[in-house]
Amino acid sequence: MRANSPLASGNYVNVAEIQSATDANGNPVTDIDSTPDGSNTNDGAPKNDVTNENHKANPGDDEDDHDPEPIRVVNPLIEILKKLNTPQPIRTGDAISFTLTITNSGDVTATAVSVFDNYDTLYLQYVGATPASEDNNDDGRLDWADITIPLGDMAPGDTVKIDVTSLVWPIPASWAPSSPV
Repeated sequence: MRANSPLASGNYVNVAEIQSATDANGNPVTDIDSTPDGSNTNDGAPKNDVTNENHKANPGDDEDDHDPEPIRVVNPLIEILKKLNTPQPIRTGDAISFTLTITNSGDVTATAVSVFDNYDTLYLQYVGATPASEDNNDDGRLDWADITIPLGDMAPGDTVKIDVTSLVWPIPASWAPSSPV
């Protein structure tokens, strides 16, 4: 597995092992209750965060030069799809609507989801959204700081929708295609 590949959700164990130790003069140090080495297969029954057992005196005890740490991996995955709802062709002055569909495809509940929607103010004028955008100053960007506030936390598999309505502006004459000479 590559270092940047996501792990599958589940329980894992991350292990650390002391391989060797030396004093200030570089001389090997003898551990009184364990044997530092590069193997994690000879450490008795490894126990998380246990350091008071003596593996040398009792081979069934945990060596304190070896420690497992259980971890739980969850993969949040929030997906968004923007869809035009208005039939085409669209003409100047038409009201058009889009739906933003946000889906929790991960395996953990999302308790805060920030969404923004960019649009071109040269040809669209924002009219409204449901739920309402917190930023509707017609600057080309609509913002919802946290859609879970009006719509609720998103459990795995949940989908929420935001409907946005705009008006189509006239296209500037400077955008007209040039005629062949």
